Amino acid sequence: MDHFRVADALAALERAGEHILFNPGQVNPVFFPRGGEEALALLRTLREMGRLTRNLGDICPPHLFDFFLAHSLIVPIAPPTPAPGPCHCQSAGGLASARSLYLLLTHACNQACLYCLDGQSTYHEAPTLVMSAAVARDALRTIAESIAVNGRMEVVFFGGEPLLNWPLAKEVIRYCEEELKPAHPGQTFTYHFTTNLTLFPDDLIALARRHAITFLVDIDGPADLHDRIRPLKSSGRHGSSFRKSADHIARLRDAGLEVGLRATVTSHNHHRLLEVTQTHKALGGTGSAFVPLNAVDSDEWIMPLELCPDPALYAQGLRQVYRERIWPVSALFPFSEYLSRLRPDYRSGVACGAPLGNTPVVTADGRIFSCIYLVGIERFTLGDLTRNDFPRPSVMAEMQEIAGRPTRPECADCDFRQLCGGGCPVGKFIIAGNPQATPAIRRYTQDVVCATSKTVLTELLWEQAKVAWSNPSEAS
Repeated sequence: MDHFRVADALAALERAGEHILFNPGQVNPVFFPRGGEEALALLRTLREMGRLTRNLGDICPPHLFDFFLAHSLIVPIAPPTPAPGPCHCQSAGGLASARSLYLLLTHACNQACLYCLDGQSTYHEAPTLVMSAAVARDALRTIAESIAVNGRMEVVFFGGEPLLNWPLAKEVIRYCEEELKPAHPGQTFTYHFTTNLTLFPDDLIALARRHAITFLVDIDGPADLHDRIRPLKSSGRHGSSFRKSADHIARLRDAGLEVGLRATVTSHNHHRLLEVTQTHKALGGTGSAFVPLNAVDSDEWIMPLELCPDPALYAQGLRQVYRERIWPVSALFPFSEYLSRLRPDYRSGVACGAPLGNTPVVTADGRIFSCIYLVGIERFTLGDLTRNDFPRPSVMAEMQEIAGRPTRPECADCDFRQLCGGGCPVGKFIIAGNPQATPAIRRYTQDVVCATSKTVLTELLWEQAKVAWSNPSEAS
């Protein structure tokens, strides 16, 4: 006869008499619009009984026992060890199924953002500020050869401000379409710009429509707020960066092109996230993304603590934005990211593609870093085009080890540990080995990850529970 036990831990969310119960180690939540306290009390009674069978008589009828078992609230005592699932980040021969290649077309920028992560030595005093066509072609070939035959390469034009080197962007697209595609006929190529969009080349729309280029533009709030946080370097009579970006977003939108809008959350706008979202909607973007300030720049200098958002206010803002339903969840980051994890028995892995070499960033002089936030931090250099050594296994191994560390001791007992996976590991990377990292900055990098995960997951779990209860066919 099979034997079972109650799960080691039971997570319980309660709101106005309703409950959500789940096993933090094997998440498959169940919603109780009523009776949740009774269910929890029964499970605690069963736990005291220790070893269980399905034959519990009136204590727990078989249909209720099977219901608990289906949701991993009751588990087999000696379950078979599951075979490891397939890794979708690598294919045969160690080739990646997909990679996003970030090309720093130039390290220069025409804005002077208060929170700029481009350090003085790694960007502004770098010996080569503008990428050449030769470096770009070498980078494209290198990454294409690291992707499977039927894989996908997203080319992301980045900087600095990539539109300052628009001719190279056009050459990159030409090279991909006319030379790389014939050489890799099974691969898919897509193009994306991360830009402040204060510049607008005459032929931008034509090229963007021809190749379905997508755009991501940072708008940190209404005009007064955005212009204070992200001013143009050369301001004048027509110096509003907000007005320039807004006008250009409208031109792309009217041409039928996709423009996602993003806000970097700092102490300047952490209390105005709803206004930020409403501004994004009014501008005609396709969605909103909120990303809290990264605490270390590319020179590994620590950002002023007073510039960092308050994690509690940031969480409050996320909650307010979500409940206003300005965007569908699929168009609201980070909610869209966590929604994909709400499926039965989701198991967290490495929380981002950087430790796997799937988001390589190539600088103007041909060095390859693992993430846009790690450019200039030499220990995270994934390769060098002049040495043909991408990806460096030792760097990926170190990053995976750092990413796998608990952010803090209490992570081991957190109800959301499987769904969170430690959150974005960038905070761990930038702090690891940095002697300038103060206790306050370390605490910020931890708290802001927890604020994101716990806030977003709690909101999503309640929403999905209600959807599943009212219309099971629409549940995630």
